[in-house]
Order: sequence, then C-alpha cells, then structure tokens
Amino acid sequence: MYGLLLNIFNPKAYASLITILTPVVIPIKSTKEQPFGIILLVLLCLAVVAHIDAAWLLAGAKLGMLLKSHLQVRWLNNLCSIATVASILMT
Repeated sequence: MYGLLLNIFNPKAYASLITILTPVVIPIKSTKEQPFGIILLVLLCLAVVAHIDAAWLLAGAKLGMLLKSHLQVRWLNNLCSIATVASILMT
C-alpha cells in the first residue's frame, strides 16, 4: 500500500508531465473560460499519470515474479544505473 501512495504522490512523475505537456495549448477565448482550461489541463495530467502508474505497477509486479534471487535484482539495478548514466551522457 505504501508503494501505491508513493507512486501517486511521486513529484518526478508530475515534473516530467509538466515538461511533456508544456507545449499543449488549450484555446481560451476569454478570462471566463480560463478556470475551465486549467481544470481541463489538471484532469488531463491526472489521467496520464493514472495510466502511467498503472502500467508501472503492473511491470513491477511482473519483474517481481521474474527476479527470484538477490543476484538477479542486483544485476537489474546495475543495468538500470548504466542506462541512466548513458542517457545523461548522451544529452
């Protein structure tokens, strides 16, 4: 249960969503429609986060079933660390 709450309140997910959705422009014709546009954008962010979180949780559950030993988990952690450093160096 703690992992689910952490996933919902993960600030990194929202920070990445802001960078992805920044180019999205909701056409607002007047100041009366501005609150509607903000609410629509927030709902869009929540919908995207909910789908990403669900996929992430399912992938984690599958990996948990596949990785049986401590050595396999360590191997996956090292692989992810190398991939993270490589992606940073490529930018």
